[in-house]
Amino acid sequence: MKPEEIISLLSQAEEFKPVVKKLIDTCESYKEQVSDFVDMVMYGIAQKKIDIFNYFIENGFSREEALQLTLQTTSFLNHIANNNYTRSK
Repeated sequence: MKPEEIISLLSQAEEFKPVVKKLIDTCESYKEQVSDFVDMVMYGIAQKKIDIFNYFIENGFSREEALQLTLQTTSFLNHIANNNYTRSK
């Protein structure tokens, strides 16, 4: 995008202030539902880590080994998820 085009768009930005304000107000009205969803996701992630840890314990690993393996596994899964996300864009 050329500088002139950017300047032209910025000069029109003032016209969109009411639209942006309404969009922000609408998003804020869903704050409780979004918070509940984020909590649900975070609890789900924590529970999966607990399940992974317990799996290692049940299969004969010490607590220290299970903790290290859990951290490595979740780190590896996060790496895979992030790489797949960036490739899908």
